[in-house]
Amino acid sequence: MIVEMKTLNEYFDVSSTGLFSAFNNPVWVNSFQDASGLDLYFYMRYGDRIGNKFLDMFTDTDGEVKGNNLTKLADLIYSVNAKKWEHLYNAFMAEYNPIENTDFIETITETNGNTRVVDTDSSNTRVLDSEGTSSGNASTTSSATSSGTNSGANNKFGFNSSTAVGDTTSSGSDSNTTNATNTTNSSGTTTEDSTIYDTGTEDTTITDNGNHSSEHRKHGNIGVTENVTMLEHEVEFWKWSFIDSICKDICDIIALSIY
Repeated sequence: MIVEMKTLNEYFDVSSTGLFSAFNNPVWVNSFQDASGLDLYFYMRYGDRIGNKFLDMFTDTDGEVKGNNLTKLADLIYSVNAKKWEHLYNAFMAEYNPIENTDFIETITETNGNTRVVDTDSSNTRVLDSEGTSSGNASTTSSATSSGTNSGANNKFGFNSSTAVGDTTSSGSDSNTTNATNTTNSSGTTTEDSTIYDTGTEDTTITDNGNHSSEHRKHGNIGVTENVTMLEHEVEFWKWSFIDSICKDICDIIALSIY
């Protein structure tokens, strides 16, 4: 019994839509936009391979794979290889320096939180006594008291911050009391007693908060492999063809290993 063996070009209509055109949004669509050109490339390079009898499940009455059957076959092939093809495409599109074997970015973020409180509580009493001579009798007594409070806040913008945060706040109080008595008697002796009381308190709060971020990139050859060896590997790698690897994976499903 003679079994008829058909090539891939006999299963597909070379002048019409092929598998690459039937793939729905493949991972390489942005890099290889001419799907019809890839169909032609596949027929020229791999079309003489013997088709697997598996293809008979997708042929029309005329023995060709086309229309809805072609779409079903394309979806099946792509679903089987999708993950593998995605990784191959990422390798194909990778950007790198062939003589560098390390390239990484280290990000460091520091958060600073610092609050300092300065309390000042002081008391100072000063006494001033004086005597003089004058004529006449006079007596003068005076008393004055003054007090007040103060407070304030300063804000600042931190590194990479669009909102001001608290930096320094302060508050305080002051009081001052003065009592004076001036007496002059008929003997011409003047006695003057002055007492000044000066007390005050001050509280200061300093807040220093902020974030600091920095990036450090390290790249180059760390010395484990010579540059010339890395270039040799680069040349060998680019002897590999991404599209040919896709075509071979297709043939693994729809073609025999002989041709």
